[in-house]
Order: sequence, then C-alpha cells, then structure tokens
Amino acid sequence: MMTNPAGGKQYRRSWTSELHARFVEALAYLGGPEVATPKQIRDVMKVEGLTNDQVKSHLQKYRLHIRRAQAANVNLLECVEKLQEPWTSEFYYIGMQPFPRDPVQKY
Repeated sequence: MMTNPAGGKQYRRSWTSELHARFVEALAYLGGPEVATPKQIRDVMKVEGLTNDQVKSHLQKYRLHIRRAQAANVNLLECVEKLQEPWTSEFYYIGMQPFPRDPVQKY
C-alpha cells in the first residue's frame, strides 16, 4: 500500500492491465512465479512507489490463480477421459449412441 501524502494512511494499489503485464514479464524474466521473489520482481519492474508487500500480495494471488487453473484443467481432462470410456474400439458411433460392431449381435 502506498502512503497518502495528506496523512499517514495507506491505500490499495490498483493493478492495471499494463502493470500486470509488467509483472508477468518480470516473472518470465526471473524464471516463473514459483522461483521469483517479490523483491526481485519489484526490482525488475522498476515502478515508482511499488512496495514489496504489494508485489507479494499480487504474487500470492497470481500463484493461486495458476493453481486453480491447473486444477480445473486436470478436472476437465478427467471428465473428458470419463466421457470417452464407453467409446472404446469395440463400438461404432452414430450420434452419441454406441453400437456393437456386429449388427447381428444384440446388447
């Protein structure tokens, strides 16, 4: 948080898309969000008034976002795999219904 010139109170930093883009570029330069430290990120970004605490908070949120996205991706892949299980090589498909290969064979 930055100090308000009128008083000692601090206010929240608004992370604009441009500021976030600089943050992501700094992460890429430093080797990714898991290895970069807030101080390193702040030093690479070179934004006047940006504090370690602000970068630390943004980094935590960014890491959480990445973990959630990865978990969602894994869950999506698991769902796709489960949907594909009935459609093995033993079946031909018309629409969404599996049919046996041998038309004479019954279910």
